[in-house]
Amino acid sequence: MRFYCRFFNRGLLLSTLLSFAVFAAEEGDQTIVTITGILVDAPECTVADGNTITVDFGDSVVTRQIDGINFREEIKYNLTCKSLSSYAIRLAIRGETAWTADILKTNYPNLGIKLYKGTEALIPGEFINFYYPAQPSLYAVPVTNDASQLSAGAFNGFATMVFEYQ
Repeated sequence: MRFYCRFFNRGLLLSTLLSFAVFAAEEGDQTIVTITGILVDAPECTVADGNTITVDFGDSVVTRQIDGINFREEIKYNLTCKSLSSYAIRLAIRGETAWTADILKTNYPNLGIKLYKGTEALIPGEFINFYYPAQPSLYAVPVTNDASQLSAGAFNGFATMVFEYQ
């Protein structure tokens, strides 16, 4: 399973302050509107040293032993950032889903990948929040819709890992 990483900049912070005087107004009266803000540049972050993240289940995944627990592999992504104005980050893994919305699709119709943050199920596309430099431990586990329908062979799936600054 391969993950492609994409960053979205939510670092542009525009604090808008509008000040209005409250007086009895007549036609033609004027007031001053003051708008101020602070622009913050996007921090410099890198995932997996700029490489594609690969989760390799190896060649020992036995079709009849796929139960959503066996063959659990860590998703090693290693986020490094410089110049963060806020340490609050959110992360999602997006990809095409299989027979249910909580399973990533693979090239096998009855084989999917279930994602976990630690022991908690992670739904593809849903964000999880964390504070850098702490990084959530992510895992991928093969699951099947019907083990009797699986045949031996190589499988793959694709997803995009998305980080957003908060």
